Amino acid sequence: MDRRRSLLKIAALRSEREQQEGVNCTKGYLQLQSAGLLFEGPRTLECLFRYIPSDKMQVIAGFGISMIEIYALTTNQLRVYCGGGNATVDIIPGDSYLVDVAYDGTTAICYLNGTEAARFPVTGYKITDLFRTGSNTYIPQGSLVFCRHYNYALSAEEVAAHYNNGDPAGYVVPLADKYRWEASESNIGNIRFYPNNEGSGVTSYLEDNANGFTGRYAHIIWGSSGLLSVYSYQFMGHPVGCVVEAKFKYRSNAPVRVLADNSSLPINMEDAADATIVYRTTGTNISGFSVTVPNADANSWVEIQPVSLRTLGCIAEYLPQNLVGQWHEKPFELTGITTYTWTGKPDAVYYRELLLGRFIQTRAVVMIKGSVSDYQSGEPFVYVGNRPAMIPAQNGSFTLKVINNRDNINRIYYYGGTVGSDRRLTITINSVELIPDVALSWLDSAKQLPLNDEYLPPLLQSDGGYDLTASGTPQIIIK
Repeated sequence: MDRRRSLLKIAALRSEREQQEGVNCTKGYLQLQSAGLLFEGPRTLECLFRYIPSDKMQVIAGFGISMIEIYALTTNQLRVYCGGGNATVDIIPGDSYLVDVAYDGTTAICYLNGTEAARFPVTGYKITDLFRTGSNTYIPQGSLVFCRHYNYALSAEEVAAHYNNGDPAGYVVPLADKYRWEASESNIGNIRFYPNNEGSGVTSYLEDNANGFTGRYAHIIWGSSGLLSVYSYQFMGHPVGCVVEAKFKYRSNAPVRVLADNSSLPINMEDAADATIVYRTTGTNISGFSVTVPNADANSWVEIQPVSLRTLGCIAEYLPQNLVGQWHEKPFELTGITTYTWTGKPDAVYYRELLLGRFIQTRAVVMIKGSVSDYQSGEPFVYVGNRPAMIPAQNGSFTLKVINNRDNINRIYYYGGTVGSDRRLTITINSVELIPDVALSWLDSAKQLPLNDEYLPPLLQSDGGYDLTASGTPQIIIK
């Protein structure tokens, strides 16, 4: 019975997810300074959004143009920046787009709906201190469904898979791609050799610094098998299909073939060259690298030094959650005194109450518009539920946005200042209305766990969140 209830719950949550269309970025946006997102080297920024034209440029997501940024222009075009370089592609109003900007360290490739749309060289890549989706100045007019970060450049095949035959919102990042692991420095240096560790003229370790190596490296010569092969230490118990990045230095006097990613390295008899291989595991073991010299002869040799070994994948996946759904096409019908003038300390009126005519749900976002006139003194504010919002202490109009944090209420209060203070000003409340579809928080599903052995796709609306994979607290701005 418990199993049946769990499956029904999963089905209901999946159904709820399929009905989500993303967050309205005109109502709120996400910004954060998580150190885990701000790193050098290859990466991919991926987001799904719906394009609605505007007479102003729209910032969809990014870190700034010196790092990576995605813009929608007023000319029905998408512009992507990376390291100061950029590319522009045409887009159609009303359509949804999966955008991937993959940076491999030298080149940026822009994919649109699973297909390469542009590429350009990157020469001025610079780490910034802030990531954001949306903007308070260049506001996206369409909905944003998700934004993902990968710590490597996705391949064309991977991007096409994420597009999911035209249903990118239905693609679920595999758990193996969210697996985080890095080998320790001591384990990286644990190298095995074929056919055995010593003897048969296979290997000798060198402790000195030479030939472009710093510290310990291995010199391997031809063995009796005619196949010169080197295997790194194997690490056990990892998810099948996780992406592995192995970096090492090498010198050789014969062509070297890398077995893990089926590639060939050029002959290098000068100082040690840097090599990086990326491959998917087919089992639960990770081998840092496996290289061979096919048809090795008595003069063949290879020198190798491991540098680093880690998994690659989705390091953060931001999804809007807790969307505020309460909405009404008309503002509240206010009952009460909408304008009041405080005349100083002797004024006995502390606040004015306005009835709204209907209830505000818990966590609904209320927008209050009004004005201050004849201002001389006072620190005015309003209350929605138990939450205050300060009114600017100066003459002029104001717009406040407040999240209701109490059970259903049907009134608000406005104050000229704290009780007994010198309050000399006039406050007018013009309107009170609800703002729909505000993302009160964002979910990073990169650590989402299975529910009763059934993997649950990340929800675009959820009752709870998960810790950020990249350390740092996001700041939700409600405009």
